[in-house]
Amino acid sequence: MYGLSMREISGVEFEKPFIPSKEYFSERGKHPESVDRGDVWRAIHRGSMPAMSANPEYDWDVYYSSYLRAYLERDVRSLYTGIADPPLYFCATMTASK
Repeated sequence: MYGLSMREISGVEFEKPFIPSKEYFSERGKHPESVDRGDVWRAIHRGSMPAMSANPEYDWDVYYSSYLRAYLERDVRSLYTGIADPPLYFCATMTASK
């Protein structure tokens, strides 16, 4: 899942992709936007995931720790090809080694 751009988070209607050219900057200049520095820092700190933008009160620490955990668990499970439950496999190998 990709994060949102600052334009998407801020609700800016200008949707052309960023290609640095005179035409782009001329067209972009017709759609001015005011950006508060506090909003920029808040966006950097909270990240750009759609769930975080949709729920401004959601705790970013909880969101990203569960997000990271989900992907790590998925990746670890993929390493244990053919084993249904990695924690059970770990327990079985520890028991067998004694």
